Amino acid sequence: MARAVLLMCAAALALAGCGGGDDGAGSGPRPGVSATLDPDNLALVHDELYVCLQREVPDALLASYLGGQASISDSYGRADFDARLAAPEAEVALLGGNRAEFIGVRANTRRPGFRAQPEWDILIFPASADAERAAASIAQQQGRADQDGIFVRVTKRAGRGDRARAAEAALTRCLNLSRRP
Repeated sequence: MARAVLLMCAAALALAGCGGGDDGAGSGPRPGVSATLDPDNLALVHDELYVCLQREVPDALLASYLGGQASISDSYGRADFDARLAAPEAEVALLGGNRAEFIGVRANTRRPGFRAQPEWDILIFPASADAERAAASIAQQQGRADQDGIFVRVTKRAGRGDRARAAEAALTRCLNLSRRP
């Protein structure tokens, strides 16, 4: 009897570790907070996060880093946004050395209510220790930086109300999807 219970427990634990949903658990290891990422996996996390943010925060503009500022490419010239970084000196030093990936989340100033939309710079690092040092460096410049594993969110503008809360929840979902299960 004890052997049967032990086998059933082992089978249940094995099945609990298997996944097939859209959380990526069954598709092999995913880069995230529990690993040191090589440049390819760092780029993969960046791309996954970018796609997730596009889907989850469709009214925001997503920017890349180019020449010391946030930059979007809009072939129709229909978007206005603030290209300045949230903590320029610290971020330029971190991004200039190719030590991190960048995604800027910006409000489209041509849309009504854009001030309610939060704006962030998301920095992605190869390891949590790198992110901790970066958050400290940004804080020294008196920027607001929140470190979460390999991610550092630098707040440019907090936003307000339901729009800010919805964007915050979406960012949290996207960051969690980019982690190793």
